[in-house]
Amino acid sequence: METTDTIGQPISFGRAFAVLVFLFLFAAGALVFIYKGELTGIFLKKQPEPAGFIYLTLYPWMPGAIKNIPTVARFDIKTNDIQFFEGDDISITGTISPDGSQIAYSAIPYKDNESENLQIRVSDIDNSNERIVTMSPTLYKRMPKWSPDGRKLSFVSILNREDTLRPNNWGVYVTDLLGNEEFITEGANPYFSSDGKELLILRDDGLFLVSIKSKVARKTEVINGADSLRMPISFSLSKDKTMIVLSDPEQNKLSVMKITSWSPFETEIVGVFNVNANWPIFSPDNNFLAFQKIEFVEGVKELDQPHQLVIYDLKNRLEYYKFDLRPYYLDKTFVTDWTALGQ
Repeated sequence: METTDTIGQPISFGRAFAVLVFLFLFAAGALVFIYKGELTGIFLKKQPEPAGFIYLTLYPWMPGAIKNIPTVARFDIKTNDIQFFEGDDISITGTISPDGSQIAYSAIPYKDNESENLQIRVSDIDNSNERIVTMSPTLYKRMPKWSPDGRKLSFVSILNREDTLRPNNWGVYVTDLLGNEEFITEGANPYFSSDGKELLILRDDGLFLVSIKSKVARKTEVINGADSLRMPISFSLSKDKTMIVLSDPEQNKLSVMKITSWSPFETEIVGVFNVNANWPIFSPDNNFLAFQKIEFVEGVKELDQPHQLVIYDLKNRLEYYKFDLRPYYLDKTFVTDWTALGQ
């Protein structure tokens, strides 16, 4: 049997069938390519990588170190460089303002290093134009956190030195940038809510939201059944106030939750990870966590244990990166903030 092409030449049935099969396969291949490109684009895109700067408090113990006092430091993820705050004052627990232009931290002149009266200071991001914010006699001020509008700071100060690992032995304060500070309640690690009207804090019996104006506290359901929590249990919020991470290093447990509502305060579990993590913080894009990890080698004294700065990939559940922190005192190390490039 024969057919003809467009110019009248005979074409065998076999040749016609082969042409049709070729055209069908070509069209099907094109559709599959488009389909895979549309629906599996995630595999074609470059996976996110951690970037930016991580802020820590480091206390070098080695003789001849550049600085032999506790100091705010900035770690460059790309280059592995550590840049310490300039000057001779002790400085700890630095956090960056929402617009990225300023840093708040706790500090005291080195000549007064036996004193416990640290004060909250603010400087430009490059550590210039330093201003002392608080001048009160409350002791061990630390962990300043910025309000969403950048006009206020929360911080903690010790109330009872007999047991500094108990959250309720710390006091929570709020101050404006002129030093008008106000005691809010007992608790630790205060973070401003998304609207800046409340503080999320850690207490002996769980996480609470406290109204800054009325000082009324309401318990959240993030930690259930707790009545005697002790640090180093800690938590932190993402910069966009949509995520919360809760760390229990002694149980090797790290819980990541999405905040679905602030009023009422509701969360849903994103993942629970078997990780030893101290002071976890989110990356600016919420894809990673950074924290201090302690290895716990048998036969080594507790404060001499090897420890590292770890960047943890939340999606793939793996330690993406490690940086050795053994040249620094384990118990004087804090991981406090993570900013994007350019901040």
